[in-house]
Amino acid sequence: MQLEQRLGTNTSLILQVGHNRRGYQLNQWGQSQRDVSGLRRDALQACRRAVAKQAYRIGYRNVNFDDDRRVRQTGPYGFRVRFDDVEFEGRRRDRDSDVTCTIRRGNVVDIEGIPAPGHRAHRRRGGHRGY
Repeated sequence: MQLEQRLGTNTSLILQVGHNRRGYQLNQWGQSQRDVSGLRRDALQACRRAVAKQAYRIGYRNVNFDDDRRVRQTGPYGFRVRFDDVEFEGRRRDRDSDVTCTIRRGNVVDIEGIPAPGHRAHRRRGGHRGY
């Protein structure tokens, strides 16, 4: 609904009444789309940092994330993030794995899917060990 009123020769007043549904729809936790997108971005960054840090601690030197990811909101400040085909680069070989993080209130509380670095035992023929 729009109401227009002339107040003078060069002055008018226009009043529009209505609501914009686009930016003001709230999710089940009372958050707008803008709020959720900021929380999602923070959850993705926290997950990437935590995965890279944990992978470095167990021996991987580099972690490459593809753009293939899924983010699902599990609570007002909780998210579950899944990265498909994360590449973990070690000294001798690379491994690919799907990694899932659980984030609550901006903190990563669980990481699943980081592969354990493989150690192969090198044995010499002839049965000599320990030389």
